[in-house]
Amino acid sequence: MIKPGEDILLALGGGAARGVAHIGVIRTLEEAGYNIRGVAGTSIGAVVGGIYCAGELDPFGDFLQTLDRRGVFRFLDPILPRAGLFAGMRLEEMIAGFVGAREIRDLALPFVAVAVDVANGDEVHLNDCPLVDAIRASFGIPGLFAPKGLVVNGVERWLVDGGVASPVPVGAAGEIAKLPIVAVNVNRGFERPRVLRKRNGKSPSGPSRMEQFLDDERVPKAARDFLGGMLDARSGKEAASGTQEVEASWAVSNWLGMFRTREGSRSPGMIDSLYNSVVLLQHHLARAQFQVTPPALLIEPNLEGVGLFDFHLGEALIEEGRRATLEKLAQVDS
Repeated sequence: MIKPGEDILLALGGGAARGVAHIGVIRTLEEAGYNIRGVAGTSIGAVVGGIYCAGELDPFGDFLQTLDRRGVFRFLDPILPRAGLFAGMRLEEMIAGFVGAREIRDLALPFVAVAVDVANGDEVHLNDCPLVDAIRASFGIPGLFAPKGLVVNGVERWLVDGGVASPVPVGAAGEIAKLPIVAVNVNRGFERPRVLRKRNGKSPSGPSRMEQFLDDERVPKAARDFLGGMLDARSGKEAASGTQEVEASWAVSNWLGMFRTREGSRSPGMIDSLYNSVVLLQHHLARAQFQVTPPALLIEPNLEGVGLFDFHLGEALIEEGRRATLEKLAQVDS
């Protein structure tokens, strides 16, 4: 069993908004004295892992805690349903605000993003391309986000969410170095912890948490510029384009609302059905993978009841990642 002070690798699993818990896991492992020497990530695990390896995890975590539900919808860009419901460009631009044009090879820590070639089902490990491209390819949930076209080893591939083949990328992490692997599976749990349903607190007066975030000079300037533009559009400070942004945000919010499970309904909505099916599939696939390639330590936050786009629960999700990690480390010490 691994002990504090040892070098470790992280395998961060997919799970949409549930993956915000990865931030709490990483912070707690570091506080406990573990030395993270590399990260493999699938989907949201690639988002958090890549941003961590770029040294921007703290401002990204702070940003997530400023979001409300409508703020989440602002980063979704509907397209005509052909290859997916959303283009994913706004999310890509938001991530680029934090990581810039960094190449994976230039990161302070080794990083691998896992994606899947939609044409032949091959699991693709991305470790030699622009970081934002690798992250975007890895989080392309089939049916929701359009596949990402990317040239890999001289061959153009159309890539989708790595969770299709490797929901918790223990194998990819093992390719980084011969070190103990800490795996984080956020698709576990069949209870509904009420703490995760509360919204982030908002001050009734004074600057919003987003406005405070945009005034923080520790946040990369590109991220502040991009997010500030989104905030200006919401408040109507940009006359023409601002009105279009507000209308688009309301349209996305109302459109997605049609697909959510209604309160008291016995029949789940379309997106809820799709997402819950993906969660169950990835949970069972991850269990099978752990039997073949068991990690040195497995951390599984209890996140049942957290929906696909529940990023506005950032504070509670991070805290659940912290709680689950402390619980697991206590077992290691006992």
